[in-house]
Amino acid sequence: MAPRHTHPRKRPAAFQPSTAQIEKDLNHQLVSPFLPQTPLGSSTPSRTGSPASSNGFLSASRRVPPWWLQWAINPYVALKLLVTPVVLYLNWKLVAPYVAPGLPNPFAPIFLLSGYLPTSKPEQPRYAKSYYDLIFLAYYIVFFSFIREYLAIKVSRPFARYLGLRKEGKIDRFAEQFYAVVYFAFFGAWGYRVMDYPHWDMPGELKRYYLMQFSYWLQQLIVLVLGLEKPRKDYNMLVAHHFVTLWLVGAVYMSMDIPDAFFAASKLLNYIQWERAKMVAFVTFIGVWTYFRHYLNFKMLWSVWYESHLAPEASKQWNWSAGTYLVSWLPGFTFVSIFALQILNLFWYWLIWKILIKAIITRTADDERSDDEDEDEPTANEKHD
Repeated sequence: MAPRHTHPRKRPAAFQPSTAQIEKDLNHQLVSPFLPQTPLGSSTPSRTGSPASSNGFLSASRRVPPWWLQWAINPYVALKLLVTPVVLYLNWKLVAPYVAPGLPNPFAPIFLLSGYLPTSKPEQPRYAKSYYDLIFLAYYIVFFSFIREYLAIKVSRPFARYLGLRKEGKIDRFAEQFYAVVYFAFFGAWGYRVMDYPHWDMPGELKRYYLMQFSYWLQQLIVLVLGLEKPRKDYNMLVAHHFVTLWLVGAVYMSMDIPDAFFAASKLLNYIQWERAKMVAFVTFIGVWTYFRHYLNFKMLWSVWYESHLAPEASKQWNWSAGTYLVSWLPGFTFVSIFALQILNLFWYWLIWKILIKAIITRTADDERSDDEDEDEPTANEKHD
């Protein structure tokens, strides 16, 4: 039988700034989930020498990290790191009262909030910033890696195979979006509760929310920068987006989480070819995205520009111990950061509408490129043969 390809296929560049090329790129985070997928169970060319490891943690689209980063892809390594300080904390709680009564537990700051202010009310505990927060961040970076990988291995990947997905690349993408739905739905709801609480009498929960969100985005940035996943064509834009989001905490987190939950859900529906549900989810996502990522972002820009002077005078100084940082240059810097984020959002917004309009006009699309997307990827069954 004649070979399928008579000459090597030219690989695309790692990043293409042209929107026309992005629209045709089935590996792009916005485009690929809304194009028709390869029919379930269809055949795909196999390849030899798959880099997938025998333990099942490393898929064909991933690179092998160094030993000190194994926790990023192996949930059992991550679990050991997470459980160790908890066990030490509990042992201290049991033994210390008999050996050194009243001595603070040195393992508590690893996974519990630090900086408690004794002057705060017991029913409304307040926490100052602390250098121990860095340890807290490191712990929850590992925590989110564990959640991500455990869900992939035990839930989303088996679920993807149950739904009929066979190509390893599609299963990986399904697992990514499954985790995104879980994470963004949970933190979107939590963020709404924290931000909407009367009189902001939840400082302890607010600090925990900030730090855990910060840990998540740091973990995602580590995955991107170290190339632990197959890079997408908008890699540079995603890295920039993560840096800006890390800087803009709080309300920006919530405005990102809620639309991302709808976005990831529409991706999942497309991977399993639930066409009608996919389109309903995508249209709903556009409405949610419009409100949270544009309307609210413009309101934040307006507030930063026109309402910064309303902040108390005591907060208009850089004082780490008091937790005040609203110096004269900070509102302008915050405005520029949110504006930069809005430019990225507007670019993606334009691309999203082009995809929707194209889908409404054509109603069909050639799926040969979808098959080509994974032509270097083995199926899940071939991977384990």
